Amino acid sequence: MIFFFIALGMMGAGLTFLLQHKAKMNVVLASALPIFSVALVFHFIPVTDTNLILGILFTASFVGMSAANFTLFEIVLGGGISTVLFLNIPPLYQGLGGGMGTSAFIAVLLTFGLRKLYEKTLKKAK
Repeated sequence: MIFFFIALGMMGAGLTFLLQHKAKMNVVLASALPIFSVALVFHFIPVTDTNLILGILFTASFVGMSAANFTLFEIVLGGGISTVLFLNIPPLYQGLGGGMGTSAFIAVLLTFGLRKLYEKTLKKAK
């Protein structure tokens, strides 16, 4: 089930990013539209873990709202990281504000760090 949740987070971040940067939607609308669509489906088709699924999508949409200088691959990777963080370390969020935003923030920082590390590795290889 964890792989489904990670894939869902990756899709949520990627879809938000694409709606914002490719379809030129407002950032808030690009974030809200996928979540609202899934919530609407869940209203008519009951699913277990509805709140968890919507929480994952909401967290991943924060990652998808990141700057345009990230690639789609990096955003999708960040969505997966944010999902893992959201699912595994909620007790650490005490005093740090919302767990969803904190997960997304840490995921974006990790993704940015991984990109910089990859760029340095490429420079050393040349």
